[in-house]
Amino acid sequence: MEKLYLFTDIGSDTITMQYPEIVNKDRHFQETGSELRWSFQAGMGQNMYRGFRVNPVELIRRYILAPLPIEKQFIFLEMLKILLGGIFFFLFLRQLRISVWASTLGGIAMAFSGYMIVGGSWYVHSSLIWQFCFLLLCFEGLLQRKWFRWLIPLAVFWIGISPQLYLGLIFLITYGIYRLGASNTLTVRKVGSVILRMIVMAILGLMLNGPGLASQYLRYLDSPRMLGDSLWQTLAKSNLFQLETPLHYQTIVHRLLGNDLLGTANDFHGWNNYLEAPLFYVGVLALLVLPILFYQLNKRERIAHGLLLAFWAVIVIVPIFRFGLYFFTGDFFKIGLSIFIPVLLIYSMARGLHSFAATERVNFPSVLLGGVLLCLALFSADLGGYGDILDSNLRNIQLGFVLLFTLLLCLFHFQKARPVLKILIVLLLCSELSYSAWHSLAHRDALPAERFEKRLAYNDYTIDALDAIQKRDDGFYRIEKFYSSCPKANVSFNDARAQNFFGTSSYASFNQPNYLAYMLGTGVISNRKTELKWVTGLKDHPALQAGTAVKYHYRKSTDIKEGEVVFERAGNISVQEFPYFQPLGLSYDNYIKKSVFNKLSFNQKALTLLKAVVLDDREIGKHSDLVSFRKRALPKLDKASFNNYYKNENPLFIDDFSNQHISGLVEIDKPKTMVLSMPFSNGWKVEVNGEEVETHLVQLGFIGFNLNQGKHKIEIKFRPPNYWFGIGVSIAAFVMYGLLVVFSIVRSKE
Repeated sequence: MEKLYLFTDIGSDTITMQYPEIVNKDRHFQETGSELRWSFQAGMGQNMYRGFRVNPVELIRRYILAPLPIEKQFIFLEMLKILLGGIFFFLFLRQLRISVWASTLGGIAMAFSGYMIVGGSWYVHSSLIWQFCFLLLCFEGLLQRKWFRWLIPLAVFWIGISPQLYLGLIFLITYGIYRLGASNTLTVRKVGSVILRMIVMAILGLMLNGPGLASQYLRYLDSPRMLGDSLWQTLAKSNLFQLETPLHYQTIVHRLLGNDLLGTANDFHGWNNYLEAPLFYVGVLALLVLPILFYQLNKRERIAHGLLLAFWAVIVIVPIFRFGLYFFTGDFFKIGLSIFIPVLLIYSMARGLHSFAATERVNFPSVLLGGVLLCLALFSADLGGYGDILDSNLRNIQLGFVLLFTLLLCLFHFQKARPVLKILIVLLLCSELSYSAWHSLAHRDALPAERFEKRLAYNDYTIDALDAIQKRDDGFYRIEKFYSSCPKANVSFNDARAQNFFGTSSYASFNQPNYLAYMLGTGVISNRKTELKWVTGLKDHPALQAGTAVKYHYRKSTDIKEGEVVFERAGNISVQEFPYFQPLGLSYDNYIKKSVFNKLSFNQKALTLLKAVVLDDREIGKHSDLVSFRKRALPKLDKASFNNYYKNENPLFIDDFSNQHISGLVEIDKPKTMVLSMPFSNGWKVEVNGEEVETHLVQLGFIGFNLNQGKHKIEIKFRPPNYWFGIGVSIAAFVMYGLLVVFSIVRSKE
């Protein structure tokens, strides 16, 4: 049975998040020829614009792999990212005048590192590695004043505004200081010059994607996951001298020695989980060579290298420093440390082997010391009382590799045998890392290709049901699904992106902030980080659906009770019409203060939203025509109360819509506030009868604007925030980039 490079175990983010997002973007690109900006398929609407930031992997996926179904593209994309990571790191090592042999070993170790292989099953994490390796190569060019230093803006352009960029710059600063110190050129002026040039080039790289800059920036800045309550909670609970649990440190040790010594995927028994625990493994050779390296280095280099390793070791060991590095946004090692520690280990290995191969005599104590320490580390779990969670078979295999590498390094004593020994070491490293990669992937729950080829997964009969409803109803409406089409049931809430409909649920690392504000304000979710990512939507809350344009319920036919009316059937899917549907735009003549609303019960909140617009206490003056809503005893929602009391009197009748544009007509019998049940964003502009009007954040997180009595033509258009300003920034950046390159070429010739 053919398997896909998509996993349904803990590493299911590719199928639950990345796949739906790629499908959504590709569909829009094929239909319009432009990049997706706003998407109503994401949650209740979200700005998905990233500007024209593209990279080689994305270009190859879109234009070369396009004939393949998206689900079959992932394996080739991972192979490409593995190749890029290895090549860029090989080139980085060669710039340091490290031999081809040692650089090749370094490139192989990076290409098949634990984070590349394991993290790659989450798709985005392997991208972080090759992008960082390219940035590191360019930064080395900056230190050596070589031509490819001018590619730093391109590297930053590919990365964009993200936590990865911030973390990467932190690492590069420490690496730059180390390089200057090791070369005896460390001065405050020199360090300042390198940092300043790096920052200038990084800013230039960000400016190249000017149109998408604001969207990317706001995506992180406005998220409640950034600088939220968790920051202060973490600070309150942590102190400088607090250490982690013994299991945490056992996990660090054994994730240096292998990906799966403590289990694979859902069977991982170490600290945290399979991805977010340390992923430091790059082969046992890198650890074995560390004592050899320190023996080979001169005093200055030994001090500099020791300080660099010690700096990052302290961050790994002491929790408060690790929390600080990640800006107190999470308790994990991914994105940053699971890249930086392997980079340091592989760099140290390459330097050590380069010097080791060039020496006439082998220092046996340094070789044997590394072997003994690794053997002790492999059995440390037994000494620490964690032997029962360790895979003893894998440990024995790793022990065999340690002994073989130790033997081969000792045999370097024989000068004539060294050419053969070098080949054997390369082959042995390839064997170790390929076996480790195989074990990390072969023992995973990979998705069978037939799930896409048959009427299963995202290709189930939901597609037919959507087509049937679309033929009968081409208006704007949302759908609530009471089942999951995703192969990983009860985890993904992104069916709307994959299957092309408007819903209310979403799974994303950074959901739209005002979408979250609405869900938080109504009590649908709490402020827990998991609920800010996995938003279940409104399927269990009919009163909230009545105010958010939900019109149809999709259910498995087996879940339809006897006597219930079915609007449409397709295969095993039944569609029911929601009896309390109201359009996207509803007008209100009553308001309730947010401070008062927050004190209501869950049911009171849901029903009140059908009768009044929630206004921030400071915004009341902007809606002076509205009347305060004071009724608290509201009738239960049923057909009679909906038709006689809750049904909106002056809704917006939409005559045309897309992801970027909505138009419609409304007739108002007196001054009111129109509320659009879509998350507030500065990118949306509203025109009433051809004139732009001011929009407000109302109803906890939606778009609102005032209307006078009469008939009105409404036009609502989306453009990413500061789009035209961003275009100007990009033009200026390209001009400056070109001038800097020309200036550098002229200066070098002089």
